[in-house]
Amino acid sequence: AKFLGNAYHSTDDNFVNYWNQITPENAGKWGSVASTSDTAQWNWGRLDEAYNLANNNNLIFKNHCLVWGSQQPSWISALDSSEQISYIETWIRMVAERYPETDMIDVVNEPLFTHNPPDGRNGRANYKNALGGDGETGWDWVIKSFELARIYMPNTELLLNDYGIINSDQATTSYLVIINLLKDRGLIDGIGVQGHRFELENAPINTLKGNL
Repeated sequence: AKFLGNAYHSTDDNFVNYWNQITPENAGKWGSVASTSDTAQWNWGRLDEAYNLANNNNLIFKNHCLVWGSQQPSWISALDSSEQISYIETWIRMVAERYPETDMIDVVNEPLFTHNPPDGRNGRANYKNALGGDGETGWDWVIKSFELARIYMPNTELLLNDYGIINSDQATTSYLVIINLLKDRGLIDGIGVQGHRFELENAPINTLKGNL
């Protein structure tokens, strides 16, 4: 029911002595894998290392992440929406096929408006509209991302992840809106709450406890 995990780098020979869950960190991000639009040239090497270490040592494998505004392919924003959604679906399908024993995955990372959605602002990737944009719910693009993940990864726990949550009443409220939209559709299995020092060290304890 509980685990203690960490991000992994291939030079860490003692990982399995300290942790029972592994996250590939940067290696799992689309921008790290897909430096070119030619899917045959995508580089899965570092992600393979983390996945194989997990499988060979009975560790929980939590992949990070499928959809995010940061660290995404440099070429994706220049495509039209139909090409973008095709590549997004291909990316999710290839991750699912290559890593079938994935225990958990952050489907969408940092979706809140002022955080890192793929909306093209502040240098971020721009493919949010290809996933449906805000749509009727205000979060159609997040819902579509989870729908695709559920199709291709039916046995993996699907997570939503963001930062700056429990130190902010407004962010917590916004985050719960997305979570409940996904819950209503049976699309979410877990919630990620990042705990950077800037979120915790200056926030009142009652705020953190209340939002958590």
